[in-house]
Amino acid sequence: MTEMLVKLERQGLIVRKQDEKDQRVLHIFLTDEGKAASAASDLVADKLIETLFSCLSAEEVRLMLGLTQKICQGIDLSAEEDSSHYHHQNHHGWGQ
Repeated sequence: MTEMLVKLERQGLIVRKQDEKDQRVLHIFLTDEGKAASAASDLVADKLIETLFSCLSAEEVRLMLGLTQKICQGIDLSAEEDSSHYHHQNHHGWGQ
């Protein structure tokens, strides 16, 4: 994380400032250049999304998002779960 912040700071996209009351706290602010870069990135992302989904109808997008949410809710990312469980299930009819 620190390395990434250093790179962003060197590029003039952020400034880091120590908290006046608690020196353990570091505040990170976007510069005007950082705000402009963020806005440009948002425009590029919006255009990409528009391009990717332009071949789908509104109903198809709604259905896809619903299925994606259902899949995400079904994924158990707890440390207790053995990842081989998912691999094993694939051999019992998933993806066929």
